[in-house]
Amino acid sequence: MIKSIKVNLNILEYMLYFWQASSENEKVNEEYLTEITAQPEMATLYTEDFTAADLRKVLSALTNREKLSDISDVAYNFMRNNMWVMDDMGLLSFMVAPIKVLNVDELVEKVNAAKDIPYENVEVIFLPGTTADYFIRENKLYINFFKVQADIYDETNVTIDGVAVREYIEAKLLELA
Repeated sequence: MIKSIKVNLNILEYMLYFWQASSENEKVNEEYLTEITAQPEMATLYTEDFTAADLRKVLSALTNREKLSDISDVAYNFMRNNMWVMDDMGLLSFMVAPIKVLNVDELVEKVNAAKDIPYENVEVIFLPGTTADYFIRENKLYINFFKVQADIYDETNVTIDGVAVREYIEAKLLELA
């Protein structure tokens, strides 16, 4: 039975600084990029097609305004999504604001009423993902931040795949085994 659901924005905070600084043509130092790649949340993205070295290489190329060649399709997709975010910092603000104040406390009761989840503490982690919309590892729900869709006319209307963020999280939490 779930007792608490925590929203983890650790990686999002790292990336907000990176996106802001890089979009303003400031170079983000290699130590900071290495720190991002070393975060346990980011390690969940690593596969044979997208490694910590690939992540660091993409972030370094973005902050240094360098072109990359000979990278995997997954790394290219990650790079393209980061470029898109950096090109439209206004839209990024619309995406981030509701996520930063997201309160999912009422989901504890709803999820417990619908299914017996074997975890007491659950974490919802937003991170800049590669290809998957979301994935689950034990008691953690990882949501690809690039899939968040903001309505510029109604800042309270934030969706993922056309579903309100809170409802999306609720549905995915029901998949915890």
